[in-house]
Amino acid sequence: MASKSRRQRRNHTEHASREMAAQRTHPSLRTRQVGSVAIGLLLGVIAVTLGIEIRSLLIGEAASQAEVAAIGAALIDGPAVRRLIHLRTLHLGPDELLVGAKVEFDPALSLAEAAEAIDEAERRVRAMVPSARIIYLEPDCYRAGAPVERASAPDP
Repeated sequence: MASKSRRQRRNHTEHASREMAAQRTHPSLRTRQVGSVAIGLLLGVIAVTLGIEIRSLLIGEAASQAEVAAIGAALIDGPAVRRLIHLRTLHLGPDELLVGAKVEFDPALSLAEAAEAIDEAERRVRAMVPSARIIYLEPDCYRAGAPVERASAPDP
């Protein structure tokens, strides 16, 4: 009986020693709870920050006023372009801009000359605004009585 009692005491002592060692090496329940809450708050802050940063990309933000002005100036800079009728821009990504414009060209141009004038206008736009990667230009005739749409710019 005495040997059994000694064995139980020794097992109990070993068990207590292991438990104390585990408490020294493993964080307490309170520490783990606080850590979990801190990680949750950090993830929440990251989610809100990312949401704010990419919100404009999700809803299709137009180019800045400076970019719109530079694009307009580049389009009308060529000798074959008579007038910029209207211009639309849309960010497709942080560094990618879609440009759509209706432009009046010299009516005396042949089809090949008009195509070359469009290519040249696209080169000028890309030189001025490198993020303007996709450009659609529509040749048209200006009509004095037709409503002219303003160039797209961000809301104030």
